[in-house]
Amino acid sequence: MIKASPLPYTCGTNAGIEYDAQVKDALNTQKVLASYDFMERLAYNGITANLVLYIKTELHLGSASATESVNNWVGATTLLPIFAAFLADAYLGRYWTVVFFSAFYVLGLIMLTLSASLTALRPGTCSSSSSCPDATSFQLAFFYLSLYLIAIGAAGVKPCLEALGADQFDEDHPSEKNSKSSFFSWWYFGIISGTLVSYTVIVYIEDNGTAGLGYGILAVLITLAVVLFVVGTPVYRNRIPYGSSLVGLFQVLIAAARKWYIEVPDDLSLLHEVDEEKAAQNGRKNLLHTTGLRCLDKAATVRQPELEGEIHCQTSKENPDFKNGVGDPWRICTVTRVEEVKLIVRIFPIWLTTIMFGVFFAQSTTFFVQQAATMDRSVGSIFIIPSGSIRTFSCLVIIVMLPIYGKVLVPLARRFTGHNQGLTLLQRLGVGFFFSVACMVSAAMVETKRLKIVEEYGLQDDSSATVPMSVFWLLPQYVIFGMADVFVIVGEQEFFYDQVPESMRSVGMSFYLLSLGFGNYLSNALISVISIITSAGGNQGWFVDNLNQCHLDYFYWFLATLLALNFVVFLALSWSYTYKAVEKIRPIVDTR
Repeated sequence: MIKASPLPYTCGTNAGIEYDAQVKDALNTQKVLASYDFMERLAYNGITANLVLYIKTELHLGSASATESVNNWVGATTLLPIFAAFLADAYLGRYWTVVFFSAFYVLGLIMLTLSASLTALRPGTCSSSSSCPDATSFQLAFFYLSLYLIAIGAAGVKPCLEALGADQFDEDHPSEKNSKSSFFSWWYFGIISGTLVSYTVIVYIEDNGTAGLGYGILAVLITLAVVLFVVGTPVYRNRIPYGSSLVGLFQVLIAAARKWYIEVPDDLSLLHEVDEEKAAQNGRKNLLHTTGLRCLDKAATVRQPELEGEIHCQTSKENPDFKNGVGDPWRICTVTRVEEVKLIVRIFPIWLTTIMFGVFFAQSTTFFVQQAATMDRSVGSIFIIPSGSIRTFSCLVIIVMLPIYGKVLVPLARRFTGHNQGLTLLQRLGVGFFFSVACMVSAAMVETKRLKIVEEYGLQDDSSATVPMSVFWLLPQYVIFGMADVFVIVGEQEFFYDQVPESMRSVGMSFYLLSLGFGNYLSNALISVISIITSAGGNQGWFVDNLNQCHLDYFYWFLATLLALNFVVFLALSWSYTYKAVEKIRPIVDTR
């Protein structure tokens, strides 16, 4: 096998390790990274699953305030990764970013454990003779500080750990490239497995023991995961940071603006590009020129002799775009650099459509859980399902669906589409968006029935009453939610990692988290605006602290309409999308 250039990679503390040795260690590397990710998702979801109920019952905040707090925190854990990912791609590298931010994760979990365990750090319990005591400012500050330290830690771990896992595959090696195509599905399988454990074991401990015990277990597990990750250092393939990708973006825009008066030539040889060998030495791959967004091609156009009497020569000192035979990147950019900017421009509208899925996703950790808390959760006469465990339904669907998707649906779809992966990346997203609409329709119908039963039994004013309606009525919406999750979340991870420039792959992995974060904040904004509008003139409004007096059914129908409109926009955008095309740096001969 022809050896890959060692320049784009460092391997833990053993930079320059032979390529064959890297391949040999790849499986062990995947096990280490997957173990950490399993523990991280177990910890994160172990907090998220019961957080809205913990804030209501232990900190004594109202339903709306608890929902807003959870949405804000989940939003932070999904917005902050864009900044951590930028640091990883530009300066720190993915490995050191994970190490650095893991410290915040461990500290935050330790503080959260103390907040839930020590009586001085949480308000007293409610009594039948008096109202529930309010949490003090210090108690709330300590609690939220611990949560947001965890958010900072998760911001560095979530995108960079998965991107580091994908980096272990050599895209120029046929067998490794094929393995990479299923990597994201199996990685997500591990994520959901961790989520399933958190929604069952950890939530059960938090409900039947104490929240402090549950959080303490999570703190120990995440600490062990960090230790395991550091021990595995010598076997990682770590890409060297490329420097700030924002600088390259501005260079293209400024270079194109300086040449606004130039016509882009039809002859592609008049566009500046470095040869493949030099690109490989710099750890990059040349991107093929695309015909769209031609205004940006001005940045790569080498000015012709008839323009201002200049001599057309890419290495000529007489050409003002070059200094000492080297291109000034603020005057002349390579085709690859221009195409990287085009990629971002093309991806951005697609990314905007994923925000509405983030709004949809936000309901699963807030209103869906609160719905379940009001319903009959008993299984026979011996077991009551914790309301925070209700998402176990969707986790089981995902665990079952992921192998079915790879082993059954992909080969079946391949017969009709001719595409190697069955569905293109955008087709996979489209199917998931369709399921999100169906899920909200199902949720609206079930909530309408729940409110009818509340009215029938006169439970409108009793917020603590158990509605005589089995929690299994929520099963259809959780099943459809799981199916949407399989197509969209995995599809987003693969799409953004694959389609962004190589210098921005950590940032690309943060894009799907970013859309979930914006979705949480947009959900909060929608709730606030709808509350103001529907409560005008002294009306009760759709959202009150007592869920039996809310109109979640109206809200769900409203979201279903927005999701349907978003789906139509997505179809229009995906129809005209141009996928990234990469030149081969070197031939690879598979001798294994």
